[in-house]
Amino acid sequence: MHSLDTGTQPALIGTRQAAEILGVPRTTLASRLAAGTIAPAIKLPGRTGAFLFDRAYIEQIAADERDATQRRSALAAAPSAPE
Repeated sequence: MHSLDTGTQPALIGTRQAAEILGVPRTTLASRLAAGTIAPAIKLPGRTGAFLFDRAYIEQIAADERDATQRRSALAAAPSAPE
């Protein structure tokens, strides 16, 4: 699970809000959780306990994904070298 060593409590958000920040459906977020590509800060007790996420962690992932998308778009738009 994701953890911070800042000495302060992270702002925790639920699955719905994390999915909104990432711009994906909740089902996609659930798939990413299952695949281990996103880690919750906390899972509440019980078989159906909710996942809570560190808001800063989710915002950083969203920013990284936007940057990667912009880089791919720029590369696709760049003229190719003559052969």
